[in-house]
Formats: sequence, C-alpha cells, structure tokens
Amino acid sequence: AVADGGDAAADVSSWLIRTYGSSDDTPKSSHSHPAPSSRKNSRQASFGLSVATSSQSFSDDSTIPRWHHTMTVDNQVEVDAFMDANFSAWGLDVFHLSDLTAGRSLQFVGWEALRQGGFLSEFDIDVDKAHCFLRRVESCYASSESVPYHNSLHAADVTHSVHALLGTLGFGQYFGPLSRFALLLGAMVHDMGHDGRNNAFHTNVQDHFALTYNDRSVLENYHVSQAFRLLKESPEANLLDALDKEEIVLVRKDMVDSILATDMAHHFRGVETIKSYIEKLDLDPADWEAEPAALSALQAMLLHAADIGNPGKPAALSDRWTDLLRQEFYSQGDLEKSLGLTVSPLCDRDVKKFASSQVGFIQFIVRPTWNALESLSPAVAVVSREICLNLALWEGHKAAEEVEGAEGL
Repeated sequence: AVADGGDAAADVSSWLIRTYGSSDDTPKSSHSHPAPSSRKNSRQASFGLSVATSSQSFSDDSTIPRWHHTMTVDNQVEVDAFMDANFSAWGLDVFHLSDLTAGRSLQFVGWEALRQGGFLSEFDIDVDKAHCFLRRVESCYASSESVPYHNSLHAADVTHSVHALLGTLGFGQYFGPLSRFALLLGAMVHDMGHDGRNNAFHTNVQDHFALTYNDRSVLENYHVSQAFRLLKESPEANLLDALDKEEIVLVRKDMVDSILATDMAHHFRGVETIKSYIEKLDLDPADWEAEPAALSALQAMLLHAADIGNPGKPAALSDRWTDLLRQEFYSQGDLEKSLGLTVSPLCDRDVKKFASSQVGFIQFIVRPTWNALESLSPAVAVVSREICLNLALWEGHKAAEEVEGAEGL
C-alpha cells in the first residue's frame, strides 16, 4: 500500500519502478523542427488556438468524406449524432462508440481526429491509405477478452484525449501541424501489440521482448517498432508516403520520443522537467517555440497525461477503466503464480489493497501531472475537477477496504 506522510511520493516511485520498469532512462530529445515549408505556411495560422478557444478552431475539412466508404454502419445517423454531440468534449464514451460501430472505436476516433484536425488535406494523405492504416492498427491490438485494458478501446480513448488536449484544452497553439499530426499518430499506436503484461514481467522472465530491447522500455520500444514496421512493409497502409523525406524523419522522431516516454519508469523525471520549463517559459507559445527541447518534453507529457488520464474522466467511465485494468493486473498475477514467480504489485487478487494503491496513484501520479498542465492551460480545470471527484470516491473505497481488512484479522 502507498504510505501516508512525507515518504508517500518515494513509496509510489518505488512501486512504479518495481511495477513498470527497472530504471528511469528517460528518452532525451533536443531535436528542432525547422520552420514550416511553404506548403504549410498557409495553414499555420489557422491551426493556432488560444487557450480560450475550443476544438471548433480545427478545420472541419469538407473536401474529406465524413467517413471512409468502408466505415458504413446500419445506424449511421446515430453514430453521426453521437460524434457531433460528443467528439469535441473531454471524456468521450468510447465504450458506447464501440457498441455503435461494431467494435471499431479506434477507426472512427482516428478518422474523425484526422479529419477535424485537417491533417488529411494538409499533408495530401490518401484517404484509402489512411483508413487502411487505422484498420490495420486496430487489428494489431489484442481482443478485449484476452487483454482487458490495453486493447484498441484504450488506444481510441487515448487518441481522443490527445485530440481534446490539442483542441478543447488549448495545447494545439504550442505545435505546428506536423507535430500535432505525429502526436495523434503516436496515440493511435502507443500500445500496439500489447500483450497485457507489464515491462517488469517481461524483464523477469527474459522473454523475446526483454532480450530484443535489453530490458529498457521493452513494451514501448515494441509498440513503436510495430507501427513503423507496418508503414514500411505495407504500402497500402502507409499514410505517410505523401510527406517529404524531412517530414517523415521528424514525424518518426516525434512518435518514437513520445511513445517511449509513456513508460511509467520515466514519470517523475518527466513531470519535473515539464514543471521546470513552465516556470522558465510561462505561457507564451512563442517562448516555447524558441526552446525545441521544451516542445519535445511537452509533446511527450501530453501523450503520457492522456495515457494515465482515466481518473480525469467522469466517474462512470473512470470506474469502468479501473476495473478493466484490475482484471488485467490479476491475470498477470495468476500467470506469475503459475510460473513460480513473485507476484507483481497490485497483481495478487488475494491481496485486497487495490483502493489504497489507486488513491496513491491519483494523489502522487495523476494529479501532479494534470496540475502541471493546468498551470499552462487553464482549460484543463475540467479534467482536474474530475480527478478530485474520483480521488474522493477512491478514498471512500480505501476506508471501506481498511475496515474489511481489519475485520478479517
């Protein structure tokens, strides 16, 4: 359990290292995107968002079909109404969207994010290749039956969260179109091929993941490798082929850096880094643009925040995500027991301390991350409010858990 008092943060840090990785080998990037080419200059201003504006500032490109012609569903009117009413807001119910689209939530979220962002026309992307990419990426995620949490539903949720961060929550103003495009693509593929086990498990058993990636962010390396393997080996799914060579290099760099930074072992250093940049640069996007390393850190933090953002969703959604994650943890714990391994933290279904760990996770991991982002964009307050509400609910669960534990003595 996460301890109370002054050592709580250290306890959570220790738990994270034990659970998610062996060390903090945070990827470092100092790359600098060159000034946009003339092709993009005409669109640069239209993509700028003031903190006060919403995602409606994104271009809703009428030259791109609302949906790819293969994305037809019998209840198309209902799907369109749901997306029109909810897509621009934080906290999209991707479970309901999955029900509406026969399990194709990532395809529909990914397509709408690309369309609303104007990326398909901005970069002359072939719509057939874009849809093929989305379909193939979705198929590379495991089913929800075998991997309850890290599946295409989670990818759709994170992709929408990134879309909201760039739009409604005000961070689009800090990046040019190419960086925003790369961040959305990174969200789509950030857990591609996840097997429902964490880095510590793969390192402990020294399987092909650990041996291939030398115990360093093994899953994150695998996910991004799978994504670029798909692009290279499947021309029909290579939505980047209309970009020039320099743009492709930059998109790859951004995606690799941001996906590797989702390894929880990098969390504390990442938060401290972004806080130091916020203190140094304040809110002016022009100041951030002059610090390429700061923009890289912010880009990585946005994907990481989206990845751990479930406690910032409405309680009904947050609780559902937490239950799925618990199922996945317990499945790993069962496997560890069968292999004679020490059961990883939170993975033993016979140890009733999940609420305690969830309180610690929200207090010392989730809330500081989003507080830092809120200091950069006040629109993030909508997420912070949900975090506070969910923390209060989990504190109640923790109290009940402790009473149950005491009665069981």
